[in-house]
Amino acid sequence: MSDKPALKACYAAIPTPFFPIADVAAPPAINYDALDRHLQYLVDGEVDGVVVAGTTGLASLMPHDMHVQLVEYVNRNWGKKLEIVVGDGSNCTWEAIRLARSMEKAGVYRHLGVSPYYLKPADEGLSGHFKAVADNIDGYEILYNIPGRTAGLGIPLDVSVRLAAHPRIIGQKEATGKAETAERLVKATDGMGFTVLSGDDGMTLPMMQVGAKGVISVAVNVDPKRVSRMVHLAEVGDFKGASTINNELGGLYGALFPKRTEGNTTPNPGMLYYALRRMGLDYPAPPLPITDGITTERAEVDKALRGLSLIE
Repeated sequence: MSDKPALKACYAAIPTPFFPIADVAAPPAINYDALDRHLQYLVDGEVDGVVVAGTTGLASLMPHDMHVQLVEYVNRNWGKKLEIVVGDGSNCTWEAIRLARSMEKAGVYRHLGVSPYYLKPADEGLSGHFKAVADNIDGYEILYNIPGRTAGLGIPLDVSVRLAAHPRIIGQKEATGKAETAERLVKATDGMGFTVLSGDDGMTLPMMQVGAKGVISVAVNVDPKRVSRMVHLAEVGDFKGASTINNELGGLYGALFPKRTEGNTTPNPGMLYYALRRMGLDYPAPPLPITDGITTERAEVDKALRGLSLIE
């Protein structure tokens, strides 16, 4: 048995609410009052924790100081009610270490590190990158395997298994969209204190059925009560009850991650911003280059929200 800390089951990958963009040539400004309202909504929905400034939080559009200030604010004001994980990965190893150390000075010791993007490192480079970060922090690292947003094939199974042996690497957000990939990882890291979490809302239940322990979710921002209830039922093995709720959420999953027959699809978190704004939360259009959907995509979000009685 490992003495590594266990991750919780239901985390929200939270978006960052910015004020309406007045100058596209300047950094955006964060609306902290809007953020507080959103976080209270998540607490009321019994979410276990949040990932701050990850992909959904648009950390890549923030200056370094804003990134750190955001994390420090959430931890100071919400850290007693929610477990805080920070998205502080980079494709530059020294920058990932610098970010992680800054976040620990801000009081957060759970780090979500994305697989290095654009550079397409070899397996030895991937392993060396994550190990270097883990060797240089006081907290714990969660690997983020998302081939669709990073160059190459993602984090291979054997690399994840080697890294799972590190005392400061405690899990992986698995966003390959394949339950069989999660199952192989669960089996290969059994007993190593390594938690596998789904990184795809639509795959959360299938992954939990083969041993994943929860999710880092986008959809939970919209309907925290249903998503957290589904995850917590699956956590205790009530897959029948979880499946009933999961079926109710299917339309929301599809609307937040649309697919177009022609042209580029609006990526996350674009449709999430639109959904939260439709529900009355303060989420104006996100900063460029992210947009919040075309007419047909927005119509699907409206339909999903009405189906869940989240708007009239």
